[in-house]
Amino acid sequence: MAKDGKLLYHLSALENLDSIFKTGLQSRAGLQKGMFEDVADVEILNSRQEHGLEQYVPFHFFAKSPFDYGVQRAHPNKDFVLVTVHRTVAQANNWKIVPRHPLADEGYEILDYDAGINVIDWALISQRDYSDRACKVACMAECLSPYSVPAGKIFCVYVKTEAVRKAVQDLADKHNVSSHINLAIHMFAGEAHV
Repeated sequence: MAKDGKLLYHLSALENLDSIFKTGLQSRAGLQKGMFEDVADVEILNSRQEHGLEQYVPFHFFAKSPFDYGVQRAHPNKDFVLVTVHRTVAQANNWKIVPRHPLADEGYEILDYDAGINVIDWALISQRDYSDRACKVACMAECLSPYSVPAGKIFCVYVKTEAVRKAVQDLADKHNVSSHINLAIHMFAGEAHV
């Protein structure tokens, strides 16, 4: 299922979308501290920095990944968006793949796109059993862009509510961004599970 997917997903706070539409999705190292709404776990951020992963723009292979749930659970009153790009963009530009959670005890490896796609344990990922550690680690596989992703490469922005859809449309109009904007409640953590 996820191996044949067409998109890559980057969860961000709605507050960051103005900057994303203006300057593109940037790596954490490329962002100015205090100039974006940071929703990621500090311990994870420190570990990513130790491994040099802050130089990449991370994407997941599906919505509602363990990362998405964790962030939305930690910030239940915040509005989020899922910024997507086509996997063909990643493949054509040889983005990198980390085939399991980059900070897992098993260690991690950064592979070229085609090799990495074939190493990911798609059968395990399809189970989506986050109570199983091995499955959760597999579901945290990442696709990494080594450079900023321009707004023109954004295929679609998924939103949870009509109010957020309107806000995203206003920002898209402001920055002349022609990405699709889709209301997709099912792609976000539900109220009962956050």
